[in-house]
Amino acid sequence: MFDPQTVTLGQVTSAARDFSIVLAIFTGGITAAWKGRGLFEAAKGFFDRFSKHMDTMENGMETLLSNHLKHIEDDLKTVASHQVRVAVQPHVMYVAANETVEAGKEDAIRL
Repeated sequence: MFDPQTVTLGQVTSAARDFSIVLAIFTGGITAAWKGRGLFEAAKGFFDRFSKHMDTMENGMETLLSNHLKHIEDDLKTVASHQVRVAVQPHVMYVAANETVEAGKEDAIRL
């Protein structure tokens, strides 16, 4: 049995020291776990935001490719059909709309 009269001052201080060490390890473990949880939540939040951003970008690209790109291609074909290819007409002469074209240069393009 435990007899309080036989306990010495050295035993009391030793028990207090052991208890404080165990308490410090326990609180340090709780603190480390709490800080680790904070780091995990920050990393998880980053990946959640990143996934949301990528979903938004994918939806925007889908809209661009399915809707707007068709209009851009049609406009590009229209613009390309109005271009004069130098390789096709090597002797092209550009004249202003109010100028007259000399004889023999009927292939001139009016601006």
